[in-house]
Amino acid sequence: MTTQSEPLPNPGSFDGLAAAVRGLFALNMSFKGAMLSIQRPVGNHLVLGHSIGLNGKESYYRFRPNYVGTLNKKSEQEMYPICAAEISHSGDFSANIVHEITEGLKTKLQIQASSTSYEAAIWENEFSGSDFTASLKAINVNPARSTGMWSLSYFQSVTPSLALGSEFQYQHSSQGEGSVIQVGGRYAGDQWVGSLLLNTGLNLNATYVHKISPSIVAGCDFDANLIQGSVRSSVAAQYNFQSSAYRAQITSGGSVAGYFEKQLAPAFNLVLSVVLNHAKKDAYAGIGLNIG
Repeated sequence: MTTQSEPLPNPGSFDGLAAAVRGLFALNMSFKGAMLSIQRPVGNHLVLGHSIGLNGKESYYRFRPNYVGTLNKKSEQEMYPICAAEISHSGDFSANIVHEITEGLKTKLQIQASSTSYEAAIWENEFSGSDFTASLKAINVNPARSTGMWSLSYFQSVTPSLALGSEFQYQHSSQGEGSVIQVGGRYAGDQWVGSLLLNTGLNLNATYVHKISPSIVAGCDFDANLIQGSVRSSVAAQYNFQSSAYRAQITSGGSVAGYFEKQLAPAFNLVLSVVLNHAKKDAYAGIGLNIG
């Protein structure tokens, strides 16, 4: 008598190979001065966001409209297209559009521009099967000048715990052309996740995340250039309490960062950020309130 094997899971995108450890980094969430962020729904599909930061010459105001359409309604929690934009008081603009054209096929467009110039455009088409994800990206492609970058990636679940993938990048510019190939893998245990990435330039990245207890998660990130002999690393942890969370990070460059978020009331969160850079003898802190 034969038993049917369990179907393999979709591994996600190759870009998200090390996403588990990136979410622990306090430096990614750090800010300076005072900050106020407000999210307000307008109807069932539109949310308007406002952010104000006070920090001397670096003060800002940002307006963030987010729209979720119903052209493709898979469930009450998943609908397409998704359109998100951000406009600052200085004229900087960014926009992200995601739409699922057919089952498993998503197209994504990212645009960035400043008040004086166009900055970047990324167009990605991602196809997700039951146990794999393939992606094709066009980054700042200008056919008139024959410039830009193309990226093709594939990520496959080999076993329920192991996923392997590769990415090919090709760039053409006025200075010439070049290509890079990356190979990587991710293995997930019961309470931990590890990933490894290596490219043809002999740049190595290794990450490890471990769930120590129901409320504590710790991880590390290691980068090395095997040709130059340079090394960078980070250690981070997240502590989850009943109505708050704390993230801490230490880097080999001498930075120590902490990020604390506390729910004062439903839809009202207090955030505190502190960064100490011992190598540069610099420090900054921030306090903010998220509403909505």
